[in-house]
Amino acid sequence: MRIFILLLLYVTQFLYADQELHVVFDNSNIQYNPIYAVSSEEAQLFTALHEGLVSVHPQYLYPVPALAKSWKIDETQTIYTFKLRDNIYFSNGEKIRAQHFVRSWMQQLKAGDQALFSSMFDVIQGAKEYRNTGKGSVGIKALSDNLLQIILKHPTPHFLKLITHHSFTLIHPSLLTETDWSHSSKLIVTSGPFTIESFKNDSIVLVPNKYYWDTISLSKITITFAQDFIKQQLTQLFNQNKVDWILSAAIDAKTLENKSSIIISPSFSSTFLFFRVDKNPWDNPKVRIALAMLLPWQIIRSTTLLPRAANTLVPTIDSYPVPKSIKNQDRKKALTLLKEAGFSKDHLLPAIRIILPQTMVSEDMNLANILQGSWESITEKVEIISVHEEILIPTLHQKTYTVGTLLWIGDYTDPLAFLEFWLPDSELNFSHYDKQQYTEQIQRSMQISDLSKRYKLLSQAESLLLENAVVLPLSHGTSINIINTTRIKGWYPNPLDIHPFKALSINNNANLLDLVTLR
Repeated sequence: MRIFILLLLYVTQFLYADQELHVVFDNSNIQYNPIYAVSSEEAQLFTALHEGLVSVHPQYLYPVPALAKSWKIDETQTIYTFKLRDNIYFSNGEKIRAQHFVRSWMQQLKAGDQALFSSMFDVIQGAKEYRNTGKGSVGIKALSDNLLQIILKHPTPHFLKLITHHSFTLIHPSLLTETDWSHSSKLIVTSGPFTIESFKNDSIVLVPNKYYWDTISLSKITITFAQDFIKQQLTQLFNQNKVDWILSAAIDAKTLENKSSIIISPSFSSTFLFFRVDKNPWDNPKVRIALAMLLPWQIIRSTTLLPRAANTLVPTIDSYPVPKSIKNQDRKKALTLLKEAGFSKDHLLPAIRIILPQTMVSEDMNLANILQGSWESITEKVEIISVHEEILIPTLHQKTYTVGTLLWIGDYTDPLAFLEFWLPDSELNFSHYDKQQYTEQIQRSMQISDLSKRYKLLSQAESLLLENAVVLPLSHGTSINIINTTRIKGWYPNPLDIHPFKALSINNNANLLDLVTLR
């Protein structure tokens, strides 16, 4: 009996004490400031550190109350009044008030072109003008300590989805003028369920924010980075339950004991080429369409070369009409279009500079060779600039090029997550595309609440991008996670590949049978 009681006490302690989650990120180049962050791993980290008015449901991704416990929308569908919870505090114990949101969101609008998501605020009255000029009033108002009013320019059916994005999370006032937060964890006062205990070049350790309003199961989260492991070592650590969740990092599948831990699911993401259209001759649709028609799409979009190959920019959404696009190679028509634009073998196109991520220049998927082989006979030169994925977006901002490449995960589950890119005031408009017809289509769609009519307009807008070869879609993405969902509860595959840390817990019952047998 005594042995049984001791065993019971031991098991009980084991079940409730071991709530430490060990996670491996692929990318160590973490930007801790959500104003300037762009990567999916940063977005995942921010589910622990920063919280906004609303968050996402961990499985179905619809908006759920977070720092705001409720909200009201007026009859015009343009005024949102959020009521904050009474028991919300920053990790330093300071009370969170509506004015904090005003200051935090206004800082986004002041941050300049390095804040790539600041144009997402443009649906708010006066935000676009303030972002571009630093002048005017903005429809973000603290009515009282716990009432925040947001006034929109027009009805925006996806607004609640929009503000689940990390750009709308709350930043403590002490950090608003700090760009680089990586030099000291003590400076990072958080508004989310966790705070930083320590971080180094190779790891981050998070512990619960003791002032957080909601319950949290995990007692600690340790995040390390994949480059510190070889495949076999990382796989062995996972087999031994010393690593619980691996995000997109390479493992040795042959030695992985629990093959069902490999979870591959469709993601709301798209990989595409795009033209810079702000300079001659690339501003001429005939030239772009011709170059697109010279490409062997049956090879490029084969499932061998590109899993989930696609000819649309927006990934599949229920009830969203399929847009028109360039699907096939047509060399004869391409040469005719080039001739009409004034180009031929005797008058070649200027040099084409293409920025590609390193993975597309590899032997397994050499898109570079396909592009060069298709275009070298009609241009002075085809130059490939290969860059690491971690610096792809800064490179697209800084370099002079003809064709760029981007792999983009939608920030919220709506077509506008991909179509707002191409508005003239978007910080993500690397193409410098500026067409009135497109802008008007997008703006009209934002004012329509009927989903089918709204999607029809957005699909027509996407057709303008694809038929005029501003954007050349390649594929839609998949997410890869290595995780034992029997042991880690509250984790669900979803299209955004975002899994709020506060929803996770460790089910030590999964190891209990082995423990009792061993005793």
